[in-house]
Amino acid sequence: LLSKEVLNDGSAFPSGPSLDDSNDASMADASSAVSSVPPTANDPNAEDPTAPVSFPSRESTPLDLAPVRRRYFGPNLTLSQEAIADALSQRLGAKVKQNSRLLSTLPAFISVPRVRTLSACHLERWLQSPAISGLARPLFVELVQAMRNVEPPLKEDIAAIDYILAMKLKANQLNTHIENIKAICRAIPTLSVSRHIFLQLLRQEYIELDSRSKSTQVAPPGMTFLVSVYETLPSSIALGALASALYDVVGEFCSSEEGELSFSETTSRADRIITLVRTVASALGALY
Repeated sequence: LLSKEVLNDGSAFPSGPSLDDSNDASMADASSAVSSVPPTANDPNAEDPTAPVSFPSRESTPLDLAPVRRRYFGPNLTLSQEAIADALSQRLGAKVKQNSRLLSTLPAFISVPRVRTLSACHLERWLQSPAISGLARPLFVELVQAMRNVEPPLKEDIAAIDYILAMKLKANQLNTHIENIKAICRAIPTLSVSRHIFLQLLRQEYIELDSRSKSTQVAPPGMTFLVSVYETLPSSIALGALASALYDVVGEFCSSEEGELSFSETTSRADRIITLVRTVASALGALY
């Protein structure tokens, strides 16, 4: 098909462009012509390639953290928690006012046991400060929710519970105080923690018997907490914990490490124990 001219020496020289070259040129011209035509000119249903692409939203899809390796574990976790608690202890011990920035930061570290203890130790003062009480109330709730339900209980959580039970708040904060103590009972409904709570409340009531008028008919604040705890706990745990706590109170206040008590002192303590038991029975009513 090629047009060739035979030379004298027998070699062939192409006299014009070959068919392949013509086809390549025509295909290039056609390609450039097609590319210059917008896709929507030929197909009205075709999508514009310059339009932005919208990807499906993943907001409703939960993030799977299983393959993420924990940075702190074992000894590293213990050392990091000690460093955090030591830094907080130094900050609280400094002679400066506790500001809102500190209280807004504490919830991020409330999972550290010593941070819970240190926070509970200063919680009464924070709740009574008009400047930071608004931040102290949610911190109180998060502190209680972070307590761990383990057996035996963490000593840091027991110390935090003691600080919470010993707080003397204003009357308008009494309901918040009671609700958080009830939250502790729901979070850690164990016999050991329940017994400890009852024991602390009974000790406080025993000490305050002398300062309270015997003729008053108003239920003491400690009994209000005790009844709330008793009603919150499962009945089997509440019965055993209260009985054990009463037994411990009798053993504590009817004996002395310094030696035998005199007859008058023994009689006085016995009367106070009887009064305490009667106060508990009167506060619980049909529940006792």
